Amino acid sequence: MTRTDKDGSRETTARQGIHAYVSMGTFIALGAALGLVVGLLAEQMVIGLAIGAGLGTVGGAVFETYRKR
Repeated sequence: MTRTDKDGSRETTARQGIHAYVSMGTFIALGAALGLVVGLLAEQMVIGLAIGAGLGTVGGAVFETYRKR
């Protein structure tokens, strides 16, 4: 992946892993989506959404903690 500066020079950047694209918000959204699906299957949509978002928050926090090390 290369980037061109204003003066026309090129700077080569290293390949970024998944850590550059995944954030805590992504984990919350995925957890909420999975919780919503499970909640719909169990006929308890709101509870499933809340549990999924909670688990996504915890998972995102753990991911962010390991990413900053």
